[in-house]
Amino acid sequence: QYLGLEMLDLSGCPQLNRVSAYGNNLQTLVLGDKPQLTTLDLAGNALQELDLNGCPSLESLYTNGNNLQTLVLGDKPQLTNLLLEGNALQELDLNGCPSLVYLSANENNLQTLVLDDKPQLTSLSLGRNALQELDLSGCPSLESLSAYENNLQTLVLGDKPQLTNLYVP
Repeated sequence: QYLGLEMLDLSGCPQLNRVSAYGNNLQTLVLGDKPQLTTLDLAGNALQELDLNGCPSLESLYTNGNNLQTLVLGDKPQLTNLLLEGNALQELDLNGCPSLVYLSANENNLQTLVLDDKPQLTSLSLGRNALQELDLSGCPSLESLSAYENNLQTLVLGDKPQLTNLYVP
């Protein structure tokens, strides 16, 4: 039975612009500097940590279904799509991602989410986490918010003229 790759070293491939390693058994990924990498699909692996500091051009990141405990994004001015569902993240700092449009981080252990000034963010899914407070006043374009099964005590929405879907039971 094929169990998939456990280790992938891409440090010697600086020109990569897309990487798909979906559905393997990756426990170790060595990226190195990838100045042109725009899409990284690592869904369905066994990664516990991921450092993306060497990928400044990243636009889409798919890491759902891993066991991520640490995610270092750094400055990602072009990142628009971020799928992190089904990991073990406790904190997520998105300050370096001003162009974020879509974030799905359901089913983590998020206690802290830094989400300041995301003018283009339209969809936010944060269900089944451990968030106690959420301030979305810096996300004026939000159309859909799902934050079910958290420990929310404070939710600050601010002006949301385009909000059509709200799910926070």
